[in-house]
Amino acid sequence: MTKVFNLFLFIYLVFSGQYGDYSKTLTLSFTGDIMAHNVNYQMEDYSLIYEEVQHIFQNDDLSFGNLEFPIVPSSPQSSYPSFNVHPAYVEAAINAGLDVFSLSNNHTFDKGLDGVIQTFNTVNLMQERAERDIYFAGIKIDPEADFEPITIMSKGYKIGFIAITQFMNAPFYRENVLMINYNNTEDVKYGLDLISEVSENYDLFIVSYHGGVEYSLSPNPAKKEFFHDLLKAGAHIIYGHHPHVPQPYELVNVNGLNRVILYSTGNFISGQGYIIDPSMPEDYWSYTGDSVVYILKTEFTENGPTVTEVEPYLIGNYTTERKDVVVEPLINLATKELPGLWSEFYEIRYRILSKFMEDNRIYTVIEEELDVSAEEIVVEEILEEEISAEEVAVEEIPLVE
Repeated sequence: MTKVFNLFLFIYLVFSGQYGDYSKTLTLSFTGDIMAHNVNYQMEDYSLIYEEVQHIFQNDDLSFGNLEFPIVPSSPQSSYPSFNVHPAYVEAAINAGLDVFSLSNNHTFDKGLDGVIQTFNTVNLMQERAERDIYFAGIKIDPEADFEPITIMSKGYKIGFIAITQFMNAPFYRENVLMINYNNTEDVKYGLDLISEVSENYDLFIVSYHGGVEYSLSPNPAKKEFFHDLLKAGAHIIYGHHPHVPQPYELVNVNGLNRVILYSTGNFISGQGYIIDPSMPEDYWSYTGDSVVYILKTEFTENGPTVTEVEPYLIGNYTTERKDVVVEPLINLATKELPGLWSEFYEIRYRILSKFMEDNRIYTVIEEELDVSAEEIVVEEILEEEISAEEVAVEEIPLVE
């Protein structure tokens, strides 16, 4: 409702000549992976997941999320290793204020080609029924069609959004999902050429990329190089996910204008933190249960868009007494009275994650022309870093199947 009001306010300000700087800035929010283990989709009321954080999504201009599952109404809902949800699970995210969703990730083909087709048709129905514009990117069902970004209009600005995955767990068809492995030279060349060609048609261009090393708190060199090359090819914001834990963000100043790399936004909602021991707040697995929503302020100048502010909004997953897993601001969990050792657990987690975000901010300055073709970028194939389905077997824990 707030976003609908903001649209009417914008129209009024434009035609009254009072819009000033309002029309020059967009506020964009980026969440981590929206997952669906059994403890998530078995909830009676999915709206509870978002209740304490939906104010973020209802007061920005666009909110982004990655849906790490197919949406197949004809099949039962299921958890790892072959995910599936029904439309109500996604509708709760839409009702909470999320607008733009990536469908391209390693679980896209969990239910085979039929699952991809049903997902495509289901999200189209959601778009038709929604009370405002919502967007989905990352899959197509016409094998002859080209991979193209979707177009989003906000405050008069034309925004391009394209969703890419590094790999797939299940057997798949490359004609249906945009897969670019940054360890593969041909993939990288194709991807950079594509971004270079299409990004110039937009005021702001955003790349969603699902890949990297799981459970690593820092991006590997090959991933960092590829993300920098995406900026040189024309991307303004890179929205990274898949590791299930947060990684640093990088503000890259290119010829005086700021662009942003979000290397990994971690988990927004999942069941991976369901077995966390509150007596062990410094345990590495605890990073799967707390993360960050990045809130970006982007200003449009005569020379192009520039990110003027990056706010990492810390969040945590909390299991209620009813065994519902919900998302709350981490500061709230750290300061309110909770059963047992949980108050102390979240207080320590808040300190740990705050320090992690403070210590790992990266700022880079690049002074060069942006017309960089894929031929000018050399990428070495790093075969030992190739990720196979066998290597992601620890992705979702058996205890929450």
